[in-house]
Amino acid sequence: MPQLYKTKNGLMFHAGLIALVPVGLPARGKTFMSQKLARYLRWMGVRTEVFNVGAHRRAKMGANIPHEFFDRKNKEAFEKRLGMAEEILDTMIKYLTEGFGQVGIYDSTLTIMGSRREYLVERFSAAGIETIFIESIVNDPSIIEANVRAVKLRMPDYVGWDPDKAVADFMRRIEHYTEDYDELNDPDQAYIRIFNLGLADAKIFSNKIKGFLPTRIVYYLMNLHIRPRNIYFVKNAEVEPDSKLKDDPPLSTYGTAFARSLAAYLHNLRRINAGSSDATPSGSISDGNDFKAALIQHDARAIGAPMKYLKVYCSTRKRSIDTSQFLDRRSCHIVPSRELTELKPGITEGLTKEQLKKQMPEDYERYEKDPYHYRFQRAESYHDLALRLEPFIMDIERERSDVLIVTHESVLRCLYVYYFNLEEDEIPRVAIPDHTLIQITPQPYGAKEQRYKIPVPMFGTPPASSSSSASVSLTSSVSQSPAKAIEALPKLG
Repeated sequence: MPQLYKTKNGLMFHAGLIALVPVGLPARGKTFMSQKLARYLRWMGVRTEVFNVGAHRRAKMGANIPHEFFDRKNKEAFEKRLGMAEEILDTMIKYLTEGFGQVGIYDSTLTIMGSRREYLVERFSAAGIETIFIESIVNDPSIIEANVRAVKLRMPDYVGWDPDKAVADFMRRIEHYTEDYDELNDPDQAYIRIFNLGLADAKIFSNKIKGFLPTRIVYYLMNLHIRPRNIYFVKNAEVEPDSKLKDDPPLSTYGTAFARSLAAYLHNLRRINAGSSDATPSGSISDGNDFKAALIQHDARAIGAPMKYLKVYCSTRKRSIDTSQFLDRRSCHIVPSRELTELKPGITEGLTKEQLKKQMPEDYERYEKDPYHYRFQRAESYHDLALRLEPFIMDIERERSDVLIVTHESVLRCLYVYYFNLEEDEIPRVAIPDHTLIQITPQPYGAKEQRYKIPVPMFGTPPASSSSSASVSLTSSVSQSPAKAIEALPKLG
């Protein structure tokens, strides 16, 4: 992930070592929260790992463990669980104290026990690690069962089980834990308490939370939600040829036609996603077949009836705004954002890769060695761009509606890396193909994507060299297969 605040030793300024300890009964969103927090902290440049005791238990004992194993009265099983929790605790402390990381997330259900939490504070304090407990409380039975069916039934423990029997078994497992549950109430401990994590009526209380990093964690959790939605990426449409970045050129004739097609295609796709019975394209929506009746509309408002709200973010550049111009204003709101402005190319503007090699060989060599951090004269590095995008990331996390992001290839690369938890050196190699709509669907423990090639019937096959970017060197498009997210691209491409 991009290292936004990295120091020489890889740690964040003045933050120290931190142990985040989720607390709560099963099916309360602790692992979901842990994975989300880890992804966000890595994006900020904080070396973070999740240490999940359940995964360790499955690795040692296999899956298909009956609920009786989690009964506290089963002393032999409890000793085994405690031993495995201790093994993961030792691993996490080593990870933090030997310079591998700065934040460890200790994901263990045994933390529901007050005595266990006191022990953890002692162990972490002895190692110079600050402890912050994060308790997730959900009391609505319907929400708990929905979480079990949506997430827990996909666990290796229930592979091949009848769904209803699996739910009943997991509910018995929760009952075993309930007997030992001590809610957080120690005023001397640093903690965050969340009621109804991710829901519209969520409430958050904190105690003894101070410092930059802990307060950012609280802020992130305040914006976290679990409402299903899709996030769409699309690169700017083609501009007039031989345009320079500073000119802020208009779309070409083909680019304008693509913008019309995008509006119709996205409208139809979202109706299909919503389960509309009358949204049936003539052929597979992902294979490039055109929707003749919809695509030939000259007025985007006539494409269809109002539908689910869509929040559209685009850069303040003319080509981003124009790519969004035909979207149905009855069901979307367009917000231009300066944060989405493309990577500034500086002295490389207009230069091909070969020209750059010839005219600035030393600069090019440095860029090849570190394409994420290296900055050409008067240009931005990808590190600079990621830093600029951090506030926008928070805006997207809090947004509960579907989101469309229309912007430049370099910006979409950084955002893509955030959602799929990729390493920083992969940013320059992320493929954002031309004329392609990328649909990202957040999942409980990650995200999935689907890519759709947008047809432009009036023009047939898209131009081979079309690109929405005026810079050939740092932000130019490379033709890619929509099926692949990462390609072995030339690093400057």
